[in-house]
Amino acid sequence: MIKKFSYNAFYAVFAVFSVWIFAAGFLNADGNFIPNLFLVLIGCLVLGAVSFALVKLPEIPLKAYKIVIPVIFAVYMLCLTLFGITTMTVPISDLEVLVKAADYWLNNGDILKYSSYFTVCRNTLGNAIFIYLMFIPIHILGIDTFSNTAESWGIAVNCLMIVLCVFFLYRIAVKTIKNRNFHILFLLVCCVYIPFYLWAHRYYSDTLSLPFLSAAIWLYLKCRENSGRKQVIYAVLCGVCLWIGYFIRGSLVIALVAVVIFSAFSDRKDFIKRGLCVLIAFIITMAGWNWYVNHNSWIDYSDTQEHEYPLTMWLMYGAHDEGNYWDDDVNYLQSLPADQRPDAAMEKLKEYYSRYNLKSYLEFLNLKYGITYGNGMFDAELYLNSQRNYNFTHHILIEGRPYFAPFRYLSNAVHFTVFILAVISAFVNWRRKEWNATMLMQITMLGNIIFYSFWETKARYAFGITPLLLFLCIFTLYELAKAADKKLFRK
Repeated sequence: MIKKFSYNAFYAVFAVFSVWIFAAGFLNADGNFIPNLFLVLIGCLVLGAVSFALVKLPEIPLKAYKIVIPVIFAVYMLCLTLFGITTMTVPISDLEVLVKAADYWLNNGDILKYSSYFTVCRNTLGNAIFIYLMFIPIHILGIDTFSNTAESWGIAVNCLMIVLCVFFLYRIAVKTIKNRNFHILFLLVCCVYIPFYLWAHRYYSDTLSLPFLSAAIWLYLKCRENSGRKQVIYAVLCGVCLWIGYFIRGSLVIALVAVVIFSAFSDRKDFIKRGLCVLIAFIITMAGWNWYVNHNSWIDYSDTQEHEYPLTMWLMYGAHDEGNYWDDDVNYLQSLPADQRPDAAMEKLKEYYSRYNLKSYLEFLNLKYGITYGNGMFDAELYLNSQRNYNFTHHILIEGRPYFAPFRYLSNAVHFTVFILAVISAFVNWRRKEWNATMLMQITMLGNIIFYSFWETKARYAFGITPLLLFLCIFTLYELAKAADKKLFRK
């Protein structure tokens, strides 16, 4: 009874929120409403027609399938890397600091010089370590970390992480969609998914964390399929994978919560045998790392109390106006002794939220959802303005150039076409009454929506759920095409 109620309650909540954020994002999108709507309808009709045709056609032969799949991945990796190198940018913002820290570390064996930065922004330490490891071959070869060659290497590694994300999603698709034609369709949709190209040039947490989300879900599904020693191994790997992803991008902890909730409500035995094991592996890995990082000599946290800000500061940003970074919040906390900041931030949060009534708070959430989910480029244009080399992409990707507006329409069309099909997945999967991989992804997506209802508002933060949107999109197309085929031709 509880299991059935929790299943229906989840889908009721997920349906409401997914429709809400899609509507808020679509209405907030740049460009005129009618052209955006027309392009999305065209996108849905084209994908729907292709999906229906793929259901009717015989599946691609297994021998051809085994050739086509690696070819698609190889071409995809090449296209991403070439586009990323073509749009190569000067590292700016936090990425600039991380590249400098990695270079200093490579030359001096520590990052003591940047200790105060990592005290304030501990969530970026995972990025710094990844970039440091990534540039070791470059350093050995004597190549300047800030050269175009080094930047190209970083872009290639970044593109590999995106391709790995798609690879693990593909492996999940193989488990859940029993039609080889749709596996190829899924990869082709990923290959033309514009946001991955727009972020290929920037090896930051937005992209570097992507494969750990899809890999963790795949490992958890493998855990559910197996028993005994293999089950434990996959559960531990899932927990460690989630921690690495969390270490690179803190919001990935939502996927851990999703796995725990899914395992607890789907089956009590599943939680005890698998979900709890994933959670324990995550906690042990995190505790072990925290102990190590506080007892090493390559970074100094002795002045933590002077520089550290509470996590609630980012919640303060997200609680007023448009929910973005605000100097007044930083200056207010900076004026206080470090030990008073957590309590002061909490009081400020209460003050901000006390200003809302129900109507004004819903309007505020609409604005946050609109900014977060209403940009098909996920704010990539903010970084593409600093490209190293002038080339044809400037006419398309930089605001104010002649073809930027049409390209933004195209980006929004791709984004919202995938998005609306992911929203429809709520209604499609609800009818199946199964605690399946699709539901686990939907729980993770809902967790992200709820989290970013309170966190700082930025469109690029929503980039983290793009793998979920892509999978849910293809799942929806597959299920609807099957249903249409059965209704029209197999009565």
